[in-house]
Amino acid sequence: MFKGLGIGGGARYTGSTYGNETNTFNVPSFVLGDAMVDYVWKNYRLAVNVNNLLNQDHYGCYVRSGTDFCSPGAQRTVVGSITYRW
Repeated sequence: MFKGLGIGGGARYTGSTYGNETNTFNVPSFVLGDAMVDYVWKNYRLAVNVNNLLNQDHYGCYVRSGTDFCSPGAQRTVVGSITYRW
């Protein structure tokens, strides 16, 4: 009944880091979940991939040329695809 159906998932952990050169600003750790489902039929593959499944807020910080930068990470992203194999 479900021949050709595939599912998958995973988690990505990033530990806490400092957000500046003097180590006075802490960026908290976070875990993001990802998932996918696909279906293979004849030479076609239909797939949906979801990154940051629970839409968790997270931030990335780094230092460039002595200046501190922090920016929000990507929110939930859903990508669908159809592939044909020759």
